[in-house]
Amino acid sequence: MPGRGKAAEIRKGVKAAGCKRVFDSAPEIVEKVLLEQVSPGELPMLPTLPGKLTLAKQTNRKRQKIRPDNPADIGFDLDAEHIADGFLQADVKLEGSRHIILATATMLRMLQRARKWFVDATFYLVKAPFTQLFSVHVFVKHGTTRKQVPVAFAVMSGRRAADYAAVLRQIIALLHEDPCVQSIDVINVYNVYKKFFVNAFIILSTFISIKIT
Repeated sequence: MPGRGKAAEIRKGVKAAGCKRVFDSAPEIVEKVLLEQVSPGELPMLPTLPGKLTLAKQTNRKRQKIRPDNPADIGFDLDAEHIADGFLQADVKLEGSRHIILATATMLRMLQRARKWFVDATFYLVKAPFTQLFSVHVFVKHGTTRKQVPVAFAVMSGRRAADYAAVLRQIIALLHEDPCVQSIDVINVYNVYKKFFVNAFIILSTFISIKIT
């Protein structure tokens, strides 16, 4: 069948790239390999080549055995080798909890300049021993377009006011300059957790003058 050899070569290349970059998105790896190895209009000539979704699933199955196991508790060693350069900002440890803060220098500069922060938390994306992905968003303007974007993340293992306060205090310390924030808006957070956010912001109000909305 025409194109069988080329299709096999592409499948092999996608799996090899996935095993080399075990934490990268499989669909992104598939896209990159296809751009590198398939010329425009060549896909119809490769009938044995699986679709992009199938290639991504095959890549994940291939590299599943070489990925490290998920940590059993918060006492694990954090290997920064698998995190993009400059993205890991802090590893905050409290009694009984741990929080990994992630952002780039550019993201932190945008956060420092913003007058309003929007705080969000997602509880279904992370696995134990972590419990949530906490994020801070700001509005960014480019030309006539204004869009809300995330500029700081924290993978958190706790949901106490003290945990949120420790994370936000560390994020503020990372800014190196006094933030311009005047108000913080809690978005998409279950009502049961909003009181912890509010209590955390009251603690933070001793560091910066903010209005909680």
